[in-house]
Amino acid sequence: MTFRNLISVLAASLILLTGCSDNKLATESSKSLSLKGDKNTASSYQKPGARVSFSHSFKGPIAPGEDHSIQLSFKVPESAGQLEVQLRADAGLSTDLDTDQHSFGLDSKQAKTIDLSVKAEQPGKYYLTIFANLTDGQGQTQSRVFAVAIEVGDASTWAAKKSMSITETASGESIIILPAQETVSK
Repeated sequence: MTFRNLISVLAASLILLTGCSDNKLATESSKSLSLKGDKNTASSYQKPGARVSFSHSFKGPIAPGEDHSIQLSFKVPESAGQLEVQLRADAGLSTDLDTDQHSFGLDSKQAKTIDLSVKAEQPGKYYLTIFANLTDGQGQTQSRVFAVAIEVGDASTWAAKKSMSITETASGESIIILPAQETVSK
């Protein structure tokens, strides 16, 4: 009976020791493979999803009622397949595009661009949401979502747009009162 216990303890110890071994070689080699050629690893991180890099030319804020030109740029490392881009503007934000659907072939490594103009009549922060669907040469589709924050007007006027009020307590402390809706579930 004690011999069986000794064998069980030795086997468990052996398993634990191999799990706790210093396996730096495998870890360092995998890091060197994934970071090969990257000088700045923080900016080269790629989120899971479609391998689409996105940039835009918006420099805000813009004045209410003013048209502002923006260029959206997409880079894809794939050399075969299709990139489908759909744009969706928040309510109150308008674009000058005839269609919100755009399709690009991936036959060249050049950036795919969309030139558009945006406009909002009321001050506030609006979002232009971009849905990118990448279909590679094997027919597999992956998606990624981006957004551009479009700031219209002075940020101090945005508070007036929202239904909140700033009041002062009896002790002189400023507080913000926001509307709330209570829901009771049974």
